[in-house]
Amino acid sequence: MKYLIIITFFFAALFLSSATAQSQSIDLKHYSTRDGLSQSVVWEIERDSLGYLWLGTEEGVNRYDAYRLETISGPDGVLNARYIGLLHNDREGMLWLSAAPNFNYRYDPETTVIIVLSYLLERQKITNKTN
Repeated sequence: MKYLIIITFFFAALFLSSATAQSQSIDLKHYSTRDGLSQSVVWEIERDSLGYLWLGTEEGVNRYDAYRLETISGPDGVLNARYIGLLHNDREGMLWLSAAPNFNYRYDPETTVIIVLSYLLERQKITNKTN
């Protein structure tokens, strides 16, 4: 009898929660290039360690803070008009961006510095030669 009451309570709670969820409306906003999106086709979405949403498009990358879209150009505009095919947030909180053709970048959300991967590899080679 005890288990029957628990199971009945569980299904009643499940039914009420689904009925409540169905009655709630979801407010969606459509963003376009008029709102600051660098291009209308978004291929990648990633959230960084600070909660920003990053949007990889065919013509660059955007950062969204729940209020506005910002186009991120990078040093010397390296991310402008580039196809951003991959965004990845690692364990250290760094955001990795892969851009066509064969360019990779690391973004540090704490310092807002974008480093070209080839620079990181060269620095690693120099460090390994001195050790």
